[in-house]
Amino acid sequence: MTPPRIPDDWSPREALAIYTFIDEIRDAIWHRYDLQLIELMKEERITAFEEDNDDMVF
Repeated sequence: MTPPRIPDDWSPREALAIYTFIDEIRDAIWHRYDLQLIELMKEERITAFEEDNDDMVF
């Protein structure tokens, strides 16, 4: 995923407003989907770990 381009011409006040807005959206999403997000994160971690360590021999 390509990171979004942040405009160079925002004032510090505008940047803070956007930052605060994004933080509030993140919190709202977490409060609505917390258990589903936790389960998905667990699945992705397990899958990523298994994929990274397929060639390990014990």
